[in-house]
Amino acid sequence: MALTEELLKKSEALQGLTEPQIAAIVELSKNDEDTVVGGKYRDFLNEFDASIKEASGVDKTTNEKTSSYLKRVLGEQKTAVEGLNTKIADLEKVKGELEGKIASGSGDKDLIASQKATIEKLTGEYNTLKGEKDKMEADHKAALLDMRIGTELNMALNEIAFKQDANPEIVNAMKKLAIDSVKGMRPTYISDDQGAERLIFKDANGAEMRNKNNGLNFYTAKELLTEQLSKYGIVDDGKPAGGAGGGGSTPKPRTNISGARSKREFMEMAENTLHSKGLVYGTQEYQKELDRIVDDNGAVFDALPQE
Repeated sequence: MALTEELLKKSEALQGLTEPQIAAIVELSKNDEDTVVGGKYRDFLNEFDASIKEASGVDKTTNEKTSSYLKRVLGEQKTAVEGLNTKIADLEKVKGELEGKIASGSGDKDLIASQKATIEKLTGEYNTLKGEKDKMEADHKAALLDMRIGTELNMALNEIAFKQDANPEIVNAMKKLAIDSVKGMRPTYISDDQGAERLIFKDANGAEMRNKNNGLNFYTAKELLTEQLSKYGIVDDGKPAGGAGGGGSTPKPRTNISGARSKREFMEMAENTLHSKGLVYGTQEYQKELDRIVDDNGAVFDALPQE
């Protein structure tokens, strides 16, 4: 049976999913994933599968659909928690019966002493089981939140266009760095006046991050990811790439990097210069221009400390 919006919303474990995420899961569940899902939807499914695996520790079986995988994992986790609840309830019942006998004074002194020892043992078992249950629920809640945030970041990442001449391996590596960086910006969900939730980010001081280039509205995941990826010159912003063209016979002007206090800072300034010209990180043209800047300032560069 396909997953429905009503079924997903009834699940306590999935209360954090946004409307777009629920809609995507329902749509994917309706159709045959092997024939309908392609391109970005396939990437979305793979990311979602990975998030489910990370959150639950349960592996997906061969040829298992994402919708079936999710239902199986949630079912197993529900069964595990219910099992702990049953054990805790049984312990509480036995403990209560023994405490009642002791309170009423029934039984001889040796029996009462034995019953008290049993109660202490049951109390220890109860505290251990309850601790395991609370930890399981807390870990599961945290993992689901991380899965929810990760899914939203990956959906935003799919909306960003990259330059066609960018090396795919470099792009994939930079995507992961961008995701990790934005995940470190304390992502959290807040509710508006209508109860709808939205993802926001906070700086190192805990202040909500707002985009000065967008009317001081809350930063979106896409905006932060774009800023991170733009540092590497791989985002297609619609501007013509610089540094290319021409017959190659006209010597290019020397690029002066002044003010650097270390080799590391020198390289950062050089790379920022190349990015501002539209050159793509990892391309031959990018490396050629970077080498030229170092050659142009060879004496300065050699004299600088490493850090």
